[in-house]
Amino acid sequence: MRELDHPVVGRVTLANETVSLPDGDQQIGLFYARPGASDADALTLLAESLERHIAPGTLSRTEKAR
Repeated sequence: MRELDHPVVGRVTLANETVSLPDGDQQIGLFYARPGASDADALTLLAESLERHIAPGTLSRTEKAR
């Protein structure tokens, strides 16, 4: 578990896992909030705030179709 103090949503506790890629030389760190936790709500708020601040013309066709 990792605790982060975000300037917009405050303290967020995230679970984390490390996944090794098939080539064996690289790993990916995954951080996520437990479903149903207030931390998940905080991440949703952050994602929504990012969507509102994307500059016009930067969305792909797939994103524009939503």
